[in-house]
Amino acid sequence: MKKLLFILLFIFIPFASYTSTLDQSYSEANQDNYSSIRPETDVNYRGAQTFKAGVSGDLVQCKFYIQKVGSPTGNVFAVLYATSAGAPTGGALATSDNVTVSGIAAGPALVTFTFSTPYSVTTGTTYAISYEGDYTPSWDNYTKLGIDGSSPTYTDGNLYIYSGSWTSYTTSDVCFYTYVEVVSVGSQVIITELQ
Repeated sequence: MKKLLFILLFIFIPFASYTSTLDQSYSEANQDNYSSIRPETDVNYRGAQTFKAGVSGDLVQCKFYIQKVGSPTGNVFAVLYATSAGAPTGGALATSDNVTVSGIAAGPALVTFTFSTPYSVTTGTTYAISYEGDYTPSWDNYTKLGIDGSSPTYTDGNLYIYSGSWTSYTTSDVCFYTYVEVVSVGSQVIITELQ
């Protein structure tokens, strides 16, 4: 009589999953004012919010609460900057895909900006996320960025306006959201039987 020997083989297969998660935000429910973006022909106005990353991972999206005035033509986009002494500094770390400004609503709305080439942010590091455009500046045709200019409560940053250089507005916060893709590492067990 023959005896059969069975061996169970456990194979552990590592895998990584990617989850886009809301990191930092300041709700549009707080909005009570606006910052005009590119309304003047001689200044490339930009509006930025400094923030401290809560998780490490790739910044893949952000949102701003914006609206258009008149009929501007061109694009708007988001730009991520490093900071120095709390203020935006240097060139762009990442620039989002363009959003056609003609498609922006005349009434305020959240608009999503996607970073097809994301930048890896680090927990505890302060960055600036800026709302910018390339449309022709005009007081008749421009866009407005929603802010809280009366009682801001975001504690890890504030509004900065660029008009040739960055100026801090410590009594204002931009209504914004940042989304970071976080990597989770796990393993899958495969059981096979050898006879």
